[in-house]
Amino acid sequence: MPKRNKTASLTYNRREYMRNHRPLHSHLVAVLLFLGTLAANSQTPTHVGPDRLYPDPAMTPGKTDTVSLEDLKADWECPASIHKTDCTYSQSHRSVPAKEHNLVYDSYNVPQNQRNKKGGEVDHFDPLCNGGSNDISNLWFQPAKNKWNNKNYGYHEKDALETWICQQVKSGMLDPTTAYQRLKTDWVKYYMEVKPKKSNSPE
Repeated sequence: MPKRNKTASLTYNRREYMRNHRPLHSHLVAVLLFLGTLAANSQTPTHVGPDRLYPDPAMTPGKTDTVSLEDLKADWECPASIHKTDCTYSQSHRSVPAKEHNLVYDSYNVPQNQRNKKGGEVDHFDPLCNGGSNDISNLWFQPAKNKWNNKNYGYHEKDALETWICQQVKSGMLDPTTAYQRLKTDWVKYYMEVKPKKSNSPE
């Protein structure tokens, strides 16, 4: 019986292996490309400004207690510190104890000499006037001065945007959920679009 040529057998086996495994290789490449596309599409959209203008999303994702227009436009009982009969939603619900302020300062590594109004403030990411929560997940330290492109984007600027939001919500011109999502997505971009007037009014 004639013997099979070893070289020919090796060549045949190699060709057979490549023929059988080529589809697997092609499928693997296709799967990797597909997963890469999914990952790219699932990335969080980038902000218009640098990260230092925004709260850390891991510490301050934002939280709302209500998006009810009825709640936000109603008259509420005032706390003991406010000597009048009726209060707005934000006046009635503002309650962030000193201990919670200190937790925010520590979480954001704020130096002791900046833990005051001149240095910055513990800010509600979603403002109280829009139904934002006093929970620490809605609080962050926002400096007074935070320059970008020769313009300031500190807490005074965000306060101006919050005042505008409060006015629009109470007049029925803006849905609280929409305002909340716009703030979470990119408050700086929202501020640049709205161009609110400077305001010293609390949220």
